[in-house]
Amino acid sequence: MSGSSVWIKSNSVGSAAVLMASGKIEVDTVHAINTVAAISYLQLFDAAEASSVSVGTTVPDFVLSVASSGVATQDFAKGQVFQNGVVVASTTTNVGNTQALQHVRLAIR
Repeated sequence: MSGSSVWIKSNSVGSAAVLMASGKIEVDTVHAINTVAAISYLQLFDAAEASSVSVGTTVPDFVLSVASSGVATQDFAKGQVFQNGVVVASTTTNVGNTQALQHVRLAIR
């Protein structure tokens, strides 16, 4: 995919799956702001709809660990392609379903 990235955001992402973008997209950067005083995990899923993801059961395609009350950024040198769309959730473990609120920013094209 080519072209410039655009930033999309969702505030207060928790354990409920949130559709960030639908269709085939390329994620260049993931940026997460952890709002809780504990390590949190941002889970990204390749899915067309939030309802296609059962957080805690569906295996994420990418997980970003974010320090307690911290910020984390992951840049993908070649972009990370999601064929169906990007759904996100934020939890207290890398594949769990207990809520941990984060603000999420994705640079996509």
